[in-house]
Amino acid sequence: MAEKAETSGQREKENESKKSGPPPVAKAYLLLYNGLLTAGWFVVLYRTVLYSIDHAPSWRSDGIPTSVPGLYDDLRLPLRVFQTAACLEVVHVAVGIVRSALFTTFIQVFSRIFMLWGIVEGVAGTAYSPGLLLVAIAWSATEVIRYSFYFFALIDAIPYPIKWLRLSSLLLCLHLLRIAEPFSIKDTSLFFTQEQFLHAIHSVICLLSHWCRD
Repeated sequence: MAEKAETSGQREKENESKKSGPPPVAKAYLLLYNGLLTAGWFVVLYRTVLYSIDHAPSWRSDGIPTSVPGLYDDLRLPLRVFQTAACLEVVHVAVGIVRSALFTTFIQVFSRIFMLWGIVEGVAGTAYSPGLLLVAIAWSATEVIRYSFYFFALIDAIPYPIKWLRLSSLLLCLHLLRIAEPFSIKDTSLFFTQEQFLHAIHSVICLLSHWCRD
């Protein structure tokens, strides 16, 4: 009986520790990390919206741009910094301060890193594709929501609008990327033959990552 009581007591302590979240130092670090990335992605979103407002009068009559010169010049630094900073999410899961599926996290981060450094940065002309505009909106909007959700979850005070947007942003991400990524990829002869493959893979990754992550 004493052994059973001791075992049940240990289980209760383990459950309490899981509910309490990461240790104080790790929690403070994650608050800083999620806060900085929320702010960083908001900068990307703000600059993208500002670019759209400034350049919309010069677009075609149907409102669709044929090129987005200067957009990536505005976004290059924050995109490089805050998209690459997502690599730390793999480390967070690996060391155990964030509970999530390691493989799913790795695939999600790798897909974004490949899109940024492999295509936008690596292939000449892609940065001027009109698809970049929608990609920037999709990435920044969903990441502002996601990182702010994680921030407020750490202090057990998630505002209802953030919670609602978190659940709804999946559809926004999928629909915008479904339209945008083929534009970004097809402008390069290197990736043109792989357009549908990359688009399908990234869409599946986006879907799985939003379903499987905390």
